[in-house]
Amino acid sequence: MRGRAFEYQVMAWFRKRGYYCMRAYGSKGLYDIIAIPPKPLGKDKWFNYPLLIQAKLNGYVPPKEREKLSDEKWQGNVIIAYRDKKHKMSFRTMKGERLINDAFLIRV
Repeated sequence: MRGRAFEYQVMAWFRKRGYYCMRAYGSKGLYDIIAIPPKPLGKDKWFNYPLLIQAKLNGYVPPKEREKLSDEKWQGNVIIAYRDKKHKMSFRTMKGERLINDAFLIRV
């Protein structure tokens, strides 16, 4: 139940930033959430990949799951969403590099 609630919090966080989110309920999908960024408007147009998100409250992803998530069969940026020690929404890459939350802002 806590994991599902956290997935909804992650989706709400991205939706506030303009992303379209889909959730694979019941652990049926490879990724918990797929977040597609909006297309920027204006003269500075650019291309952005969807985010393939694994939501883990404590941030731990078991080795077998990490291996599956690392498969480059799908075009997208795989990230782990988790709560840091201060219970703040945080993100990192599969390599463990922490991502700055403002990096997900879409300038329109």
